[in-house]
Amino acid sequence: MSPPELPATTYIIASTMRTGSYLLCEGLEATGVAGHPREIFCPERRENYAGEWQLPPDVAMDDFLRAAIGRGTTGNGVFGTKIHAHHLEALARECGVDGEPWQVVEKLFPAAKYIHLRRRNLRAQAISYYRAKVTNEWWRIPGVRDPELTGREPRFDAMKIRGLEVELMTHQRLWDEFFTARKAAVLDMEYETLAADYRHEVERALTFLNLDAALAKHLPEPRLIRQSDDTSERWHRLMDAHFPVG
Repeated sequence: MSPPELPATTYIIASTMRTGSYLLCEGLEATGVAGHPREIFCPERRENYAGEWQLPPDVAMDDFLRAAIGRGTTGNGVFGTKIHAHHLEALARECGVDGEPWQVVEKLFPAAKYIHLRRRNLRAQAISYYRAKVTNEWWRIPGVRDPELTGREPRFDAMKIRGLEVELMTHQRLWDEFFTARKAAVLDMEYETLAADYRHEVERALTFLNLDAALAKHLPEPRLIRQSDDTSERWHRLMDAHFPVG
């Protein structure tokens, strides 16, 4: 495949699951100048995107990507998207990229800037991931009904949570390898700081993208609310007892 022409400014939110990428995407989009970043390479959502963009379910990647860029770009020529590391391998196969999975990003977006979003507390990330997988509650917005919730109540399972810790470490290693091997323009960002100072982190991102950082000061409060609760903290203590850190 031959990648379509890219807008003047292209950026990728390079993330793993449960790092606040949804929050960051909403904040950047709300500025009106930073594209419409979405998780366009999630295989489970491809057909939904295709339908939304009036494309056939089996649309070729060239046509899908062309539509995604058109929909994800604001009038000032800024395109943004997010890519979770665990989607890189399937995307590389689809695009005929041999070698390391992250090389597909260079093929599709050769001049992209990157916002590398990660979470310091891997254990909390794994607990959040486990709960979301059981309930299918990946976001929580007051007053907005999510029809995809399973209604299942997650039960503490130390081995499954530990397995997800290992899985997340593997996913994060893909981005770490990419940023070690390639001297891309990158802004490092952490979930903990984003959750604590949302507007400031969006401001940093706008500055990095050479956009008007002052727009971040006027952002409304995030629609998303934190899903971490007393259960998350209790499970964290239980995990520390089962698998001490350090």
